[in-house]
Amino acid sequence: MLALLLGFGLLAIAGAEMTDYAILLILFFCLIATEAHNTAVECIVDHLAPDWAAFARDAKDLGSLATMCLLCANGVFLGAVLLRSFVGE
Repeated sequence: MLALLLGFGLLAIAGAEMTDYAILLILFFCLIATEAHNTAVECIVDHLAPDWAAFARDAKDLGSLATMCLLCANGVFLGAVLLRSFVGE
C-alpha cells in the first residue's frame, strides 16, 4: 500500500494525467493479484511436497518470476511517465 501511495506521489510531482493514475492503479492491483496467486501456489506446493522436489522448486520460482515481472512493469511505467514529464514530450 505504501508503494502505491509513493507511486501516486511521484505521479503528482510529475504532473501526470488522470489516465496515468488509472494505469498505475490497474498495474498495482495486478501485482497484488499475482502475489496472491504466488502465495497460493507456494502453499499448495508445500502441502504436496513437504520435502525437496524439482517440481516444487520450479513452481515457486515461476510464481516469483511472475511477481518480479509485474514489479518491473510498475517501475517501467513510473519511469516512463517521469521521463515524459521531465524530459518533455
